[in-house]
Amino acid sequence: MAFISTASTWIEREGFSLRIALQFPYDIEKINLIRCVRGRAWDKDTCCWTIPYCEENRKFVKANFNLDVEQIPIAELQQLQAAYRIERNGKTVKELAENKLALRLIAGMKSYMESQRYSENTIRTYEDALHTFFGFFSERPPESITLQDIHQFNREYIIERKLSSTYQNQVINAIKIFYQVNENRELKLSELQRPRRGFYLPEILSKEEVMALLKATRNEKHFLMLSIIYSAGLRCGELLNLKLRDVDVYRKIIFIRGGKGKRDRMVPLSGFIEERLTTYLKNYQPNNQEPEGSQFVFEGQAEPQYSSRSLQKVLKESARRAGIQKVITLHTLRHSYATHLLEGGTNLRYIQELLGHASAKTTQIYTHVSSHALRNIASPLDSFADNLRKG
Repeated sequence: MAFISTASTWIEREGFSLRIALQFPYDIEKINLIRCVRGRAWDKDTCCWTIPYCEENRKFVKANFNLDVEQIPIAELQQLQAAYRIERNGKTVKELAENKLALRLIAGMKSYMESQRYSENTIRTYEDALHTFFGFFSERPPESITLQDIHQFNREYIIERKLSSTYQNQVINAIKIFYQVNENRELKLSELQRPRRGFYLPEILSKEEVMALLKATRNEKHFLMLSIIYSAGLRCGELLNLKLRDVDVYRKIIFIRGGKGKRDRMVPLSGFIEERLTTYLKNYQPNNQEPEGSQFVFEGQAEPQYSSRSLQKVLKESARRAGIQKVITLHTLRHSYATHLLEGGTNLRYIQELLGHASAKTTQIYTHVSSHALRNIASPLDSFADNLRKG
């Protein structure tokens, strides 16, 4: 961890984490201010509060403590972040430094992907995959990498570590784009064996379990967030990106802007959600300091937008209180929404539109988890069960 002393502005680095350290006499007002900062922590060894290093927190310290925090050059921060990614994947900082050319070319690919409007998650995933890949060949320039090298990486890194087939495909896709962008070179990745795609059914909650989950969510704001995901089948990011202008109570719709695949869509606004949303907006008045049109429906403690990590924690706590033993995520609520629609008789084509799926094949998975049709199929065992009972 690296601490930036706000008293004398010196920097000490231990690893790749940068934090601002604040040490002051006990003051409940200042402590309450710090408690509003996301990622704050109390360090009992040094008896000080620490908060993540960023421009916003530098301004926070200046405004509330009248202390100047040293500004770290952006290039230096980026180098630290890149080094952390390699370290996290089992490679050393020395190996990272030896492949500076690869780092520069990865940065160029990232700029290309941003210009092509790839999602932030895809860019981050591919960037991390390439850092791992070129860290593996730390002494080799990128132009010398061959198809055989990719086979080697696949065997010695992915297979031996028993990493997922999804990750394996992500690495292959990232390598393909990298060489197309930087060398206009087509590696014959079609010759590279991709993992067989598995067929896994999503976890589904029954309506009774969804009701128990929501009843166990005590905070009004958290209750509404989970309820909207289930009532409209939203992805987590779609919920967190919702702005006040996207909820049309007159037309009874929620407008989803730039969903997965950069596709807009509209979903129905539940009457119950409309009632609870009206109460929530009156009580919370979210982002009332933000310009009109840019106000998020759900704001964070210290930021205009709520975080996905915080909402995942809310879900896990509510599931624990509700006694739900299944391993669930926020996406489980979306899966449950689609399955319950199908069981209620909604046409699969409409469900596809509501979920924003580009292909009907994606939506058809819910026919495999719907219990409605399965309940009407009698087991052959039942045809002679009476004889078994009689012994």
